[in-house]
Amino acid sequence: MISLGTSISASAILQPLQQSAYAKQISDKDIVSGGASQPAISGNNIYVAWFTNKSGNWEVMFRASTDGGKTFGDKINLSNSTEADSTRVQIDSDANSVVVTWWETNQTSDFPVMRISEDNGKTFGPLLKLATNGTIGEG
Repeated sequence: MISLGTSISASAILQPLQQSAYAKQISDKDIVSGGASQPAISGNNIYVAWFTNKSGNWEVMFRASTDGGKTFGDKINLSNSTEADSTRVQIDSDANSVVVTWWETNQTSDFPVMRISEDNGKTFGPLLKLATNGTIGEG
């Protein structure tokens, strides 16, 4: 088991994933046309986030496995942004929580955002704009 904060190489994770259902469920075109962060791992849960331009707009995509990478759930578009390009994605996890951050960029702005899941990536809370002054999210 790998605990949060443990450093391991991406190839140590990605090589087994390439031989698993992950390789069949996320095509090379998704990765090549955008970029992927390193997977986040918590127990048997593996979380993957990447950005892609397959729809004609840069979007952040997410997939989760709860069985050590044998299977992955459906893709979730976390950004769904038509007014900005969503890129530079990062992901982290601990227990049942998953945090995905990325940057929303358009002609006039470039700001970081975040979405949080508290149920192993099944659902995500609202988009949180991190560059906003004051309290962010629901109190």
